[in-house]
Amino acid sequence: MANAAITNNTPMSIAMLCDSFGALGGVAQIVEDLAGEFSRAGHRVAIVSNPHKSGGIARRHNPAVEQVWVDLPRAKPLSLRHPERLLRRPAAPHLAGFIGRWAPDVLNIHGGLRDRFPAVLRACKETRVPLVQSFHLVPDPSREDVRPVRLRNFTSMALRAAGAITFPSAAVKDGFRQIWPEAELARIIRGGVNLEEAARATPLSRQRPYIFSASRLDLHHKAVDALIEAFGMLAAEFPEVDLLIAGDGPQGTQIEGMIAASGLEVRIRLLSSLPHDELWSLYKSALFFVMLSRMAEGLPLVFFEAMACGTPVIGTRSGGTPEIVIHQETGLLVEGNEPNKVASAMRTLLACREERERMGRRGYETAKRYDWRAVASSYLEVYQDLLAT
Repeated sequence: MANAAITNNTPMSIAMLCDSFGALGGVAQIVEDLAGEFSRAGHRVAIVSNPHKSGGIARRHNPAVEQVWVDLPRAKPLSLRHPERLLRRPAAPHLAGFIGRWAPDVLNIHGGLRDRFPAVLRACKETRVPLVQSFHLVPDPSREDVRPVRLRNFTSMALRAAGAITFPSAAVKDGFRQIWPEAELARIIRGGVNLEEAARATPLSRQRPYIFSASRLDLHHKAVDALIEAFGMLAAEFPEVDLLIAGDGPQGTQIEGMIAASGLEVRIRLLSSLPHDELWSLYKSALFFVMLSRMAEGLPLVFFEAMACGTPVIGTRSGGTPEIVIHQETGLLVEGNEPNKVASAMRTLLACREERERMGRRGYETAKRYDWRAVASSYLEVYQDLLAT
């Protein structure tokens, strides 16, 4: 358990917990990369998650990192109509058993967990393990679990229970500060990128140049449809350029239909969810990278990855994206994902190789500041400060 005498040079036992580690998503990627860096730095590391039951991806096996799959039961939200739910706190005996056996110095939860959090909190209290809460998404005030109500809700419960809190961007911090003023004291630790993997990647060998996009195929969150429509506006003007889209998600079939309806099936290719070694190659050879968001992103790692390959980017001006995509410096930002505005930004980069190269160089210089080693060091400082109190 916690050791008040821990120092910068003292190896720690670090457990990281996230919802559905086996699923596609930025939070799971953050946990995977941080675990690798902690292990390389000599710390004992475990990743804990509830099993992902619908598809997902095969994550890289790191023999130095223990992976633990436990059942994290859901709780129903408290409400004025159902105050009795305060007394019905679900238990997570498998998680408590793991903590008791493995004895972590700290448990770092990545993501809010929402209705799974009460069971996790109960296990942490039973085993007295210090808790760090890392939120990665801008909170949505319309959701029941972040409304400022008198009865405790899942998000406020997580905020109050944490010994330390981190956010990936000022946008996420500002969002939480509106519902919990004490969030002002939390630390911002941006996501990272594996510069070594980016440097080792072999550029994709392809006869025709292409624009690249990678995201979850969920039209509630990602404006893949706007990208397809914008590309259609440019297709005749730039007949030598294709569009490659990598990803998987609930609207995959619908997006395939959009591509067919565009009449550009030969030039727009919908790729599956790809392992990182293939993504690096795609980033590296792309004219530029595009990822459009309908939700306020916390801090999309895909932009770091593209920039680490010297590739300029186009993103939506919302959430934490403008904190890393500096308009007309490392890439271009568009307002509201309107297809004509997206097409205009794409035209700017397609028409000027010098601008692409300039933004690519600036982006690479930005990405260099966020190597995962430096990011992991910032998390370790948070753990050490917590354990020293």
